[in-house]
Order: sequence, then structure tokens, then C-alpha cells
Amino acid sequence: MRTLTGFGIRDGERADLENSAAKKIVTVTVIADKQVPEGQVRVSTEDLASLGLGDGDKVAVRRSVPLNEKISKAATDAGTSVSKARKKIGTEVQKQTKQASEEISKAASKTTKK
Repeated sequence: MRTLTGFGIRDGERADLENSAAKKIVTVTVIADKQVPEGQVRVSTEDLASLGLGDGDKVAVRRSVPLNEKISKAATDAGTSVSKARKKIGTEVQKQTKQASEEISKAASKTTKK
């Protein structure tokens, strides 16, 4: 497969075209074309209209992250969050247990002294 140099996108992959001024994004399938100069992309008239751009205007191009990669990243992030929360809760439980133990010991020693 041919890689579109500079974009990090291979032929057949999805790409997001963005007109940041209009805050519009269109996701397209990339088809490598040797007739298009390096650093440029050919965009359909319909996609240009959707983006609010005209012929020759500049557009930001980035690789569209596939759904399975998005899900994998979300799962990893969720696992990391749960792990951090578990550690924080564990530390808090230890702290509260120690504090309760100290209070019980103080109360017990007052009871035995009477």
C-alpha cells in the first residue's frame, strides 16, 4: 500500500478534512492519486461544499482514528482511571482504618482505667 507522505495516511484509510474557520469536518476515504502534487489532496465538489471551501482553498487533513482504536483507547483510559481510583480509595480506607483503630484504642484504654 502506498503511504501519502506527510499525512501518515495509507491508500484506502479514512481521513478527516477540517475547515477550522467554519468548524466543519468531513470524513473521507483516501484514494492515492499520483497525479495530485505532493502536499495536496483532491477533494470532491460535494465535500468542498460541505466544508464551506472553494477550489484551491486550504484544508487541514488528519488520519481518522478507526472505531476499534477509539474503543481500545477508551477501554485503556477507563482501566487507568479505575486503577487510580482504586489506589486512592485503598489509601483512604487505610487512613480511616488507622484513625478508627486509634480512636477505639483510646476509648478502650479510658474504659479499662475506670
